[in-house]
Amino acid sequence: MIVNKLQGDAALFYSVPEDPKEYSERLIEKLKDCFELFNNRLNELLFCKTCVCDPCQQLTNLKLKSFVHYGEFLIKRVSRFEEIAGEDVIIAHRLMKNSINASEYILLTDIVAQLKDLSYLGKLDQRKEKCEGLDDVPISVYYPDPSAYENKEQSQASFFQKARTMNRFFKNVKTRKALEEQYAPQAT
Repeated sequence: MIVNKLQGDAALFYSVPEDPKEYSERLIEKLKDCFELFNNRLNELLFCKTCVCDPCQQLTNLKLKSFVHYGEFLIKRVSRFEEIAGEDVIIAHRLMKNSINASEYILLTDIVAQLKDLSYLGKLDQRKEKCEGLDDVPISVYYPDPSAYENKEQSQASFFQKARTMNRFFKNVKTRKALEEQYAPQAT
């Protein structure tokens, strides 16, 4: 996957797979792994709730949302950067403003579902989303199970236990290499 653009708290990626059907399953599994890694990392940082600053207090409000669409696009040069453009890119952007009332999910357009049978994901929410200036877009929504990465032990720790954990966390120097080793995907 290629990072195309960072916009606020959103990142736009694209890829040109040789086998879209096989790639879509790998991509969905990677996204599911991202939810787990992201939430595990948040659980490791729950001790920061002992800090009274706003960023630490808002930590548990951080959530992931992913949007998966398959379609055509063109690459255009804007100043020193390359951007992707086209109707399918517009659809993906407009789907970010949707009626889904959940804080974490993977939204998959029906075009993706046509490439790969998504029934292996279990129960999916089938719906249509309105995209301003375009036709309604049929989508499937996968909701990751938050209990799979909930850290009950850390959330039940006392204030003093969290403060001690926070002290240990910030006392130990973290290098980029150590973090990459700790969070590198495990070979299967």
